[in-house]
Formats: sequence, structure tokens, C-alpha cells
Amino acid sequence: MVIIWHSSATAQIWSVERYEGIGNTAVHSLLFDQQNNLWIGTQDSACILRNGSDSLETILHTGVYSINEDPRHTVWLGLTNNMLYNSETQDTYPLNLKNSNVLNSILFENNYLYLGTPEGMYEVYYRQEDDEIVNMLPQKMEDIKYVNVIYKDQHGIAGDKWVGTDNGLFHYKQKKLSPLIPGTQVTAIATNNEKIWAVTNNGIVSVDKQLQVRKVPLCRDFFDYRVEDVAFDSEGSLWIAGKTLAVMDKTGYCRPFTEEDGFFSKHPLCIATDNKKNVWVGTEGKGLYKIYRRDEDSTLMARYEYMNNCAFTNLVVLMDISSSMNAEHRLPKLKKNLSEVLQRMRPEDKVTLITFASTTRLLLPTTSCHKNTLIESALSRTGIGGKSDIVTGLAQSLRLLSESYITDGNNCLIIATDGEFEIKEQLYDLLKSMPEQQPFTISVFDFGNEEAENKDLAKLAQKAGGTYTKFGKKNDNSLVQKLADEIKRVRTAPAVSK
Repeated sequence: MVIIWHSSATAQIWSVERYEGIGNTAVHSLLFDQQNNLWIGTQDSACILRNGSDSLETILHTGVYSINEDPRHTVWLGLTNNMLYNSETQDTYPLNLKNSNVLNSILFENNYLYLGTPEGMYEVYYRQEDDEIVNMLPQKMEDIKYVNVIYKDQHGIAGDKWVGTDNGLFHYKQKKLSPLIPGTQVTAIATNNEKIWAVTNNGIVSVDKQLQVRKVPLCRDFFDYRVEDVAFDSEGSLWIAGKTLAVMDKTGYCRPFTEEDGFFSKHPLCIATDNKKNVWVGTEGKGLYKIYRRDEDSTLMARYEYMNNCAFTNLVVLMDISSSMNAEHRLPKLKKNLSEVLQRMRPEDKVTLITFASTTRLLLPTTSCHKNTLIESALSRTGIGGKSDIVTGLAQSLRLLSESYITDGNNCLIIATDGEFEIKEQLYDLLKSMPEQQPFTISVFDFGNEEAENKDLAKLAQKAGGTYTKFGKKNDNSLVQKLADEIKRVRTAPAVSK
């Protein structure tokens, strides 16, 4: 599924794909190793998705809480049975911790292994001899509890390690653990632009090399629920796994991902980015997702730039194809200008084409506006002839407008006609058939011979909250401009996928 994000600076185009090989299991941890292989820890197994392969390889039938890579580039797994698993030797090591302990985080540095658990932080000194680990005895460090994350500073930001707990953010350097932000829950840590970014229960804070702490007053709506993980992608956008999945761009705009975008989890758990600019998200009970940008499609980008953050449009066009509409400045011009505008609308915008004369015909069922071939084919089959009978056409148009309704969108019906028919009270009664919770508009494009306004058609547009416009033989761009005005009637900033 392709979804669109408009920020205040630029359009971002995303694709969301669910990796079906995992199923609906909970994914607790993700890690990309040096070879860009994806290690996946679920509630009941450990798997690996090797670089360049779509096939999942199960390596262990035990649940995994955490994953990390040691200085030798060996991947270790923190298992749900309080054991560590060495993926290279395939050995497991008991940690002699309480059974209630959960290995929230594991971190390697030289010959030390650090474990973050609800009971506190443990340091393990180990030696590797002849491919065997010896002296794997955890020692509890100082009196801190509820350790959510232990983070290694890879960029020299104030040095060494950072520890996020339910009681604050701690800086660990030269065997000393110092509180930096006491009294607040810290659940996730990341680095970007030479700063540590820590997620607290009150929002995001940044820490620079001088240990200066600053609040980041962005995305506050996403922190009233525990944030399980954060990660920066290659473009510097911050991904947040909280009450939903969200991404914050460099301007500070936060965009959530929902079911309407193809992301069906309300509880993302972990995030990892690969060297191909993909973002991978593990969820609670909805498996694994891959999300990636598609901003290389310049044609698609141009559609979003043209629509300029307008609400998504559900457009129904009811075209009069009676014999009197055959003049070059009427139906032929309408089709040409309509085609021009539809080719500039977004994939989320929808169009339905209906013709009426003696009979009514559904020319094009509700279709995404980026389906150029289908739209052009439909417009080429309009035909011409017969007398105008608008009642049946309007009834069908309103029904289809309702069926394809976009909540908070621009739902509009355009009637293009020369008005060579009688407007009866029955037409106004049709307007009342639309659900009250579905506001819409009807605009009338009048191609009639008379220069004067058609009062009946103007009244119809007025009652339906739309506009009435008279078009004559003058060869100008007023028709295409009026079409553009109709599809851009409702504005929203920023626009999000519906």
C-alpha cells in the first residue's frame, strides 16, 4: 500500500508492506548486523532474514526479548528463559537471574556484557577461549531498578553508555553511574546530530556533549502512552514506536501511521533501519512491517505538489451527452479539460464518471485518479445523442458519491449540462436522501446557449452548497481553472492518507 505524507517543507511518499513470513506473532526485538541481515526476536522464536533474501530462517524455537552484536560481530540473543544465546557457536548460557527478570536490553563492550532488567543493571565480565565463554557471572551494579534500555554512544557524545530507567536517565562513564535526568521514566534512546535523544514520559529531551539537557517540544501527543523504541533513519527523521507508529521529520511535524495506511497494529514494539533506507517495525501481535520512501517518482511527486495539501477528493462527474452537447466548446472541451486535471490528481483522489441523456450509464466506476489509462479509455466512450433525462443520473451519482465517501475529504458532484431539460421538485428531494453525516457539494457547469444565468440550475447548485458557472464559446482556460477550484475546494495541512 502506498501512503502519502505532506510536511510543510516537502512531500514524502511512503510504501507500507507487511512481511507475511512472521504472521501475527509479537516481535520484541530487531537488529541489522554488519552484513545487513535482519535478526528478528519474537515471543516464541528467533529468526533471520538474510540480506537479499525473502525467505525467513528460524534458528531457535525459544522466545527472544533482546538482540545485540558483540565486538567480534557475533550476534547474541537475550532469551525469555533468562539465558543468552551465541549465534556463532549455538551455545546457550544461563544467567542465574531471577525468573521474573526480563532482558530488556543487552550491550557488549570489550570483555563486558551489560544487562538491563526490571531488577536493575548487571555487568558480566567474560573471556572467550577456544570459542567458549567462561566466567559468565552477572554482578549487579549500584542500586537502580527498572532498566528499560542500555545504549552505547557510538559518536563520542559525552562518552560511553547511557541507561534509561523508570526512575531517570543515567550516564555511565569510567565505571560510574551518574543521574542526569532523575525522577522521570526513560524508555528509549537514540543518537542524531551529535546529540543523545531520550524518550521520557513527558516527551523527548536532547543531551549534547556538554551534558546540557533540552526539551524537544515536538510530537507531544505521542507520549501519553509508553514509547517502546525510537530510531533515526538515513534522512534524519525520527521514528517512534508508542501508542501508534509515528515519524517526525526535520521540521518537527509528526505523522502517525494507521490502519488506513496499511499499518494494522496499535502497539509497535521495536524499530530497525537497514542500509537500503528501509524502516522495519516489529509489533505486538501484528507481526513485522517494512516501510520505505518512494520520493524518486517525480511524476507522482508532481501530483502532490499540484494538489498542495488539499483534502483528498471524491469527485463524481455527471455529464450530459444529449445531442445538443456535441458542440466543440461543450462536451469535447469538457472531456479534454477534465482529463488534464485528473492527470494531476493524487492516487488517494477518486473519480466516478456518469453520463445521461435518454438513459443513464456508469462510464467509470469509482477509480483512483492516477489510473490514467482507465480514465482516458472511459472518456473516449462517452458517445452522444438523445434527450436529457437528469433524474436517474442524479440519483445514481448521489448514491455513488455516498458509497465512495471520504471522511473529512472534498466530496463533490459536478453536473455538466446545457440545461435543455425541466428541473422538477423531484431533483431537490434527491438531495435529502444523502446521509446527514456525509456533507457534500453539487456544482453546475452550464454550457447552455443563453447568455443569461439558468436560474433553475443555479438554484440546484445553491441548495447543494456548490457553485454555478456559465461557460460560453470563448476559448480560454476558465473551464480547467474552474475544475481545479472544485477539486481544491477543501484544504487541510498537512494532508494524510485516508
